[in-house]
Formats: sequence, C-alpha cells, structure tokens
Amino acid sequence: MFASVMRMSGRMGKEEATRVINQMLPRGQSIPGLKGGLVLLDEKGGTGLAIGFYESEEVARASAEARDRLRKDAASGVGASIASLESYEVVFASGLAELIQA
Repeated sequence: MFASVMRMSGRMGKEEATRVINQMLPRGQSIPGLKGGLVLLDEKGGTGLAIGFYESEEVARASAEARDRLRKDAASGVGASIASLESYEVVFASGLAELIQA
C-alpha cells in the first residue's frame, strides 16, 4: 500500500474542512486505486494533513493528474495553501476502522 500526504497551511476550520470533504468525496471515489483517506486538522495551529491510501505506488502515479486537481480544489476550498506533498510506502496499519468509529 502507498500513501500520498498533503500538508496544508492556512485558516482552516472543522466546518469548512467537512464541507469541502463532502464536496470532494465523489471526485475522490472516482480515482482508480484509491482505497481511502484521512484528514487531520490543527485549527489552532492552522495546519492540516490529507492522506490518501492507494493500492500501490504505480497506481498512485497513474492518477497523479486527477489527484493534483483534487488537492488544489480541496486546499482552496478551505482557504489553505499546499505546503508540501510527500509520498510514503505503508509498512504497518492496525485498527484504523475501530479508531475512526470511536
């Protein structure tokens, strides 16, 4: 599994982030190989992370153009700028479904 991490900075609030996520979900779900994602927000610090999980690095690279458009639209929708983009191989994940439902 492969992860794409977008670091954002700006005045982001939970309400704005939730609204933009709901608007972007249908577009994200149409990206081949996207398995899911997480959005982490530090409202006081004005930073956030959006993490997308993909079947493989190859699949993530193949969808780079669609992901780039989605990232830019999502960041501008919450009044943030993209501070960095990073890619990682996922080597361990446990209990994410239970954690999110808590």
